[in-house]
Amino acid sequence: SLILIIIFLIIIVIGFLLKKISNKENLKVSSKANSIKPDNHKNIQDLESDKSENKRSDNFEDIIRTIKEGFHPVDVNNEEECEKQLIHFLETRFPKNIIRRGHSPEGRRIDIVITGIFALELIIVENEGKLIFLLNHVLKIKDNFSKVAVVLIDVGKISTNTISNYVKEFEQSGINTIIK
Repeated sequence: SLILIIIFLIIIVIGFLLKKISNKENLKVSSKANSIKPDNHKNIQDLESDKSENKRSDNFEDIIRTIKEGFHPVDVNNEEECEKQLIHFLETRFPKNIIRRGHSPEGRRIDIVITGIFALELIIVENEGKLIFLLNHVLKIKDNFSKVAVVLIDVGKISTNTISNYVKEFEQSGINTIIK
């Protein structure tokens, strides 16, 4: 039985070491992004090589303008499908940027993380409660990113005036807002 205890302890130590090694491989390049946990894995060499290639935008305003001018979601009844459409839209226009879903250091889900430094949150505005939740959520994650934006899909279920009031709150908090 002593041998079984020793084998069990060895397995635990090996598992811990493998997890530690795995976490080190998923580090981000920028200091702001060091605390972001990606859902897709790329190593540091991949991140560095992406920096030198063209069709990459480190200009958040370019990304926001591109979404405002060109993104038109097809199925606005399914939020996850809209997120997938936005990810695909961004990947086709900025193919050298790393675009993925992510999580904050506290484990909060982030719809879209661009190059580890920009965060986008998308919601279908079905009720005021979703806007309240989104405002609270982005205020909690905005310190982890250099820029944060929200994409609001207006399906006509709440008044334009109510949406405008929340847009003002987002903008006053330094969060770019796009209404589709």
